[in-house]
Amino acid sequence: MKLPFIKKRTAPQPLPGTERPMVGSGWGMFAALRDGLKETLSGLGGNSDRLKLTKFEPPEQVTQQEVEWAVEFDGVLERFVCKPVEDALAEGIDFEYLSEDEEDFAEQYLNEIGFWKAIEKALVTKRMNHGSMIWIDTGAINNERPLGPNECLRPFRLVVLDSDSIYADTYNLHSEPEFWCVGSAELKNVRRIHKSRVLLFNGRFISDRHRQRNRGWGGREVDKIWEAWVSWRLTFLMPPNIAMTFEEGIYGMEGLNQKMTTPAGRELIRNKVFDLESIRGFLRKRIIDATEKFERQGAPVSGLDGIMDRSENFFVAQTGFPRSVLFGGSKGSNLNGDNKGEEGQQLYQALVRGIQHKDLKQNLQYFFAWIRPALQTRYRKPFENMGFCFELADTETKVQRAERQFKEAQRDQVYLNPANPIIDREELRGDLAKRGTYLLDMQPVPEISPEDLGDGEEE
Repeated sequence: MKLPFIKKRTAPQPLPGTERPMVGSGWGMFAALRDGLKETLSGLGGNSDRLKLTKFEPPEQVTQQEVEWAVEFDGVLERFVCKPVEDALAEGIDFEYLSEDEEDFAEQYLNEIGFWKAIEKALVTKRMNHGSMIWIDTGAINNERPLGPNECLRPFRLVVLDSDSIYADTYNLHSEPEFWCVGSAELKNVRRIHKSRVLLFNGRFISDRHRQRNRGWGGREVDKIWEAWVSWRLTFLMPPNIAMTFEEGIYGMEGLNQKMTTPAGRELIRNKVFDLESIRGFLRKRIIDATEKFERQGAPVSGLDGIMDRSENFFVAQTGFPRSVLFGGSKGSNLNGDNKGEEGQQLYQALVRGIQHKDLKQNLQYFFAWIRPALQTRYRKPFENMGFCFELADTETKVQRAERQFKEAQRDQVYLNPANPIIDREELRGDLAKRGTYLLDMQPVPEISPEDLGDGEEE
């Protein structure tokens, strides 16, 4: 009797070019596990290995002076963002001498209470008449101009408009209109608002195909809330918080990511969309639970200092986080039972006054690799008089110093040599200024030959 032919079962083969390297034992499973663990811990997402991501290399070193300037600069920025009404509301103080309308107006100042109230109101009006809008009123005279970079740091109030009081001034079906009009054309009371000054909650009539893609009724609305919330926080309320450490920024943001991307987290959002406390608890737990501290790759993201409680104002202005979070939870008990507060305290002290700390160098490297572009391009004005003469700290040996100078000299030979006819120095200076790069001394660099490097080990 002939046995039926049975096809030999094989594991599904990876796409060509995607194969993972095998470990020494020859079992590919362990490689997959190891890589999966690496991806999970590094926060680079699912297929980071096949995206050929360049490795993030922090700059060499950071001086005490840079740290001091960073803290000082952060204080200046925070003065923008904290308003007295906002702080009073965050503390839960009610104004006895204000009428209800005035109190509502005060709550439209930019704190988390006012923002969530505005979102809720916008959603209610959206459900009633298929669309609503939050106008970010900066008190500008001309609202037809796009929102400027300085203006968006000083928003004044949030106005929720429903679809009865809004119309688009061009009826172009294929793109979002450039302006939104408020008021009536008959009475000649029309205010045209540029689309950059508006958070739009569009109507919920979409095709069945899209509705299936967006997982049922209401899914897209929840996403819209989070999009608006995140873009609001990042665009308007987040001048870069310079005194935040690498660890805080990463783990705060990661809590929100997990909440927005995991199914369980999405369910949480659906059930309690406006429950700020649950979000706070969630983020706080994520921050305290973090075990792998500085293993993550990449520059930190400034995140979410606004929704943590702002009760201790000075500390919040310095780091963006309440003292209880950074210093290991509430003073009596911790979520984990162990006190991680010592480390946070040391790191914070080391950051603010340059005390030596074992992890400080690495953290500050990541930290300033993130901060330096912000200092050099967008917010350059306050710094221009300071001169930016960064000197390296004296921790390097003579050999290291000589090698570094040799490398820098080699690198700068082309650009800084005044005898070099190829490059017009004035043009170069202008070009660098446009890119926000500082070339302080355009002096010629002395040539250094490898023989000049003293007391190094012979190779």
